[in-house]
Amino acid sequence: MITGCYLPTWCELQLEDGRSVTALTFIMDPRHPLYESDSCPEAIAPLIAAASGPLGSNAQYLFALEEELTRRGMEEESLSRLAHQVRTLQQACLKQA
Repeated sequence: MITGCYLPTWCELQLEDGRSVTALTFIMDPRHPLYESDSCPEAIAPLIAAASGPLGSNAQYLFALEEELTRRGMEEESLSRLAHQVRTLQQACLKQA
């Protein structure tokens, strides 16, 4: 958004109760130089652990998202695994410092 890396996109979503809603989503622009095509946690965890911008670190955003989803009872296993990997990388960096 600030850096022009996200494309605001309206999407139709299907809720668990069967209702459909329209939601504004932000999708990474694959033409942007910061785009990473490999979305496996092993590839993106180091990028997230190191990335930051004018609004904070990417890791802080990831952890806040994980916490809010958990608070709302919306467990997302792949997101939790990614957050765990980022925390592990951050702890390893602290031990080396």
